[in-house]
Amino acid sequence: MLTMSIVIIGIFALPGMTVVATIDYSFRSRINPIIFEWKDSTELSETLTTQHEAELARIAAEEAAALAELEALEAIQTSEQLTPYQLQVYVMTYGCTPEQRRDIESGGDYGANTGNGYLGAYQFAAQYNAGRWEACFGTPYPGHDVFLADSAAQDALANWYAETRYGGWQNVPAYGGW
Repeated sequence: MLTMSIVIIGIFALPGMTVVATIDYSFRSRINPIIFEWKDSTELSETLTTQHEAELARIAAEEAAALAELEALEAIQTSEQLTPYQLQVYVMTYGCTPEQRRDIESGGDYGANTGNGYLGAYQFAAQYNAGRWEACFGTPYPGHDVFLADSAAQDALANWYAETRYGGWQNVPAYGGW
């Protein structure tokens, strides 16, 4: 047997008292009677006021917490006085030129071979040079000595690498390794 109920609650105010009426209508063979609950207006008003005050206090606490967090962030931001160098690094997190990348990697020395496995002005990993060379130039890798002696080839390889890995120099990190 399918049973479905609809509950209707109504609040009616009379001078000095409030009537809370609940009607439970069931889709069965009978209708349940209307239930009246008599409440004093003052009691109901106090209950609603208490609930309202609690909600207002919760909202005020959330606003105060958000404001405190914002003030803390502003204090951190204003207390950090960046030097011009720090500001430049901060602003130029990404997007550098080949000259900047050479300075970062090797101080601009095309012949750099420090023995750490990285070669040339851009300090490419020697173990990957052959594959990168062939992908960039379409010819077999001529060896480390020729690579270190050919600044134009290093620049061309760096341009190819910046384009294929980062989509161009504008996306190459301006600090650290690449």
